Amino acid sequence: MPYTIIGAIGECQLYDTTNYAFVNNNPCAFMTLNNIVMFCDDVEINNYTAETTILKLPESSMFPSFDVFFPVIITDKSTNPNQIAQTIAKAKNDGTIVLLENFTDAIVHLNGQNFHANSKYYTPTIGNIYNNGTSPLSGQ
Repeated sequence: MPYTIIGAIGECQLYDTTNYAFVNNNPCAFMTLNNIVMFCDDVEINNYTAETTILKLPESSMFPSFDVFFPVIITDKSTNPNQIAQTIAKAKNDGTIVLLENFTDAIVHLNGQNFHANSKYYTPTIGNIYNNGTSPLSGQ
């Protein structure tokens, strides 16, 4: 089975274990050496209020320097389990994941979802964003 080279790996922590649960009991998240953070399970949420933390990433190396927004698919279990909607998730710079909308009884389809933490590892301060041989931008 093929694997990518992993830079960080661990188990996400749910914010509210009474109202939130991993669907397949796999809280794993990992980050590749290309700074791609990936989730390994969906999360079932009940009585969710927008901007409330759903989970926290396991390693600080996965936290973006600035909040990163990414689309996620939601299955609303309270109205029609076959109805799929899209919403926006936010990976905050403290490693927490939130949604921008309220949900009563839903599944947040995070399994396989990913975002980049590049803002933390490519900066003018580090100096690796310039075309001076230290950057993949040279094209040579």
